[in-house]
Amino acid sequence: MSFPLIDSQIEKLQANKKKWVNTSFADKVQMLKKSKELLHEHGLEWAKAAMKAKGYVDDHHDYEHLLGEEIFGMAQAQGKSLNYYIATFEPLAKQQASKKPYSVPGAYGGMTESIDGKSTVCKVFPSNITEKVVYGVLSGELWVEHVDLKAGQKPKQGSRALDRDYSGDVALVLGAGNQTAIQTGDVLYYLFNMQDVVLLKWNPVNDYGHKFFEMVYAPFIEAGVVCSITGGVDVGKYLTSHPSLNKMHMTGSGATHDQIVWGPGDAETIKRNKQAGKKSCDKEFCSELGCVSPVLVTPGEWSKAEMDNQVQHLAGTVAHNNSFNCVASKVFVVDSKWAQKEEFLAGLKKALASAPTRNPYYPNSHKRHAEIVDHYGNRAAVVGQTKKSADHLETTLVANLKSSAVAQDEKALVWESWTPFAAVLEMDQTDGSVKDFLNQSVAFCNERLYGTLGATIVIDPKSEADNKQVFEKGIANLNYGTVAVNAWTGIVFITPNMVWGGAPGATAEDVQSGVGWVHNSMLYDEVHKSVFRAPFRMPLGLKLPWNPTVENLRAYAQVGADVETQGGVVNMLKFLKQTVSSCT
Repeated sequence: MSFPLIDSQIEKLQANKKKWVNTSFADKVQMLKKSKELLHEHGLEWAKAAMKAKGYVDDHHDYEHLLGEEIFGMAQAQGKSLNYYIATFEPLAKQQASKKPYSVPGAYGGMTESIDGKSTVCKVFPSNITEKVVYGVLSGELWVEHVDLKAGQKPKQGSRALDRDYSGDVALVLGAGNQTAIQTGDVLYYLFNMQDVVLLKWNPVNDYGHKFFEMVYAPFIEAGVVCSITGGVDVGKYLTSHPSLNKMHMTGSGATHDQIVWGPGDAETIKRNKQAGKKSCDKEFCSELGCVSPVLVTPGEWSKAEMDNQVQHLAGTVAHNNSFNCVASKVFVVDSKWAQKEEFLAGLKKALASAPTRNPYYPNSHKRHAEIVDHYGNRAAVVGQTKKSADHLETTLVANLKSSAVAQDEKALVWESWTPFAAVLEMDQTDGSVKDFLNQSVAFCNERLYGTLGATIVIDPKSEADNKQVFEKGIANLNYGTVAVNAWTGIVFITPNMVWGGAPGATAEDVQSGVGWVHNSMLYDEVHKSVFRAPFRMPLGLKLPWNPTVENLRAYAQVGADVETQGGVVNMLKFLKQTVSSCT
């Protein structure tokens, strides 16, 4: 089977790969700025197209809230990505024009050493004075290669992105099926971090994004450095075996990865091929795959307001996008001796029950939901809303798993359900202390849960202060690409000067949550993990945007998108006003 049109696009990309390397940083910045203007023009239309593709119509009872989610996760996220790359490459463009040595903008908040002495902690968010004023209580860190800060050493940045002798290459990006902002971030990563031109192949689930992508990223397409195509499995197979494509990136499942690299075939065939080292695809392969994402709920004394805030916030990390997210919270890890355990579980169930109803738009979601629910039988409790339609999947929770008794292959711990399902795991062999809980739960998650993409720790200020060393060591020891404190790990995905991907150390044979990183707009060379921190309770009781109780999310998300795509003091003031209105 051949695809002449695709071949011609690949030939065009091959012809332009060195041209892209040689394009001035000033010209690249102008392309980013033009795309930002086009995103402002087409962003809302793109978000509405996503709603339509997911089966939401204007009279859907939660349409406005869910449209807000699409604007926030797509238009606002893409705008932030474009801005962060502009912030990095605009100074580089000036240095290039004046023939000065390159100096990549670094950590705005400074650098320290990690508690285990293995990493340099670069405080990259907030990244400027405006973010400091608006988001000052939030912080994002990149843990990178260890350097001697006292000796004035700095972590390396931009080794590939600034290499003018690089010959260039064509990268194939196989897009995700759940969020359109994923593939746009992947494309920008290859263009700017790797200096590669890109062929983007859309997942059929959200290929409605193809036409909007061509509108928004027209400057790159017109320059011949990006091509966007659609197609099914046949096109995907053709591309992954194409001799003119030397590297690729995919977002999807571990099973899909193994079929591409070690297949095709059943599980036994894949296993034999791995053992024999017999690859069917030997390209340079970067991937972002799934995860059974844990939330470590550290025991403490919480007020009613704190409890309400936390269960609402955590319910959003399950319910968002009907749990079709690679870092949807899937296992809540609690201490069986925690005095407020039952209060927490009751509150979580109530919050999940009141979350907006989502459509199960993803293929095979009914089958996968039935598989996990049937597996647990009467141990699986429905906690989601009463069905609004026969098609609706009810959020389901298994809440009676004990760390001392779960099987090595406990389904809720090793299988990414990709449905509105979560489990509660009780650490039932601790002495009831914060120290013992953190030590045991960190080890358990590292050893027993599938994937390494993201983990969350929830901890109140007193418990953190009284156990600071143990807590910081827990962050260091969690073998995850992202660790978020009192926030959903998804916030790192929309903070693209941090990195996104599974923990380092994965291989094609044991790929876990994937190999390599994307995002990283500050171009750090050797990154160990991203760490994001938020207060246990935000000032003024503000809610983070995935909290289902945020009011008028559409307006909140739209002004946030306007800040990213247009900037300006007026838009920022509107955003601050809407934040107080929607999130308190």
